Amino acid sequence: MVGPEPERDSLLDRLARSGHWNENRLDLAIEAEGELVGEMDARRGRGTYPPGVVEIGIGLYRASMRGRGIGTEAVALLTRHLLEQEGAERVQASTADSNHAMRRCLEKAGYVFEGTMRDFMPGDGGRVDYRLYAVTRADLPGL
Repeated sequence: MVGPEPERDSLLDRLARSGHWNENRLDLAIEAEGELVGEMDARRGRGTYPPGVVEIGIGLYRASMRGRGIGTEAVALLTRHLLEQEGAERVQASTADSNHAMRRCLEKAGYVFEGTMRDFMPGDGGRVDYRLYAVTRADLPGL
């Protein structure tokens, strides 16, 4: 959930396209107290997920932004928007098994743990297990 701030040109390019679906991707900036603190994306599309399924990702640029509810609020807002306004039937996210902060963020935003994807992502010491979480349209009244 915490990552390096992107290169300026790359960030400016993504921000120029943000807020609108570009191909099968939606890029959004995360702002807190008037400052750019992170980014989110949503991905959908032919050949990647079944119709109605969207996967989201989030990154905050500095560890000092953690623990303040910024990520949880951003995830909850984007999830609700995707389900209510964008026709999503299912919104999912995954994170490294060791990323306890992101796991808590997803759970607080109403996501349900669905299982572990073993040896999913390449890591420094080999492949890393990832946990898959999701919210479906049926969950919306409880969010």
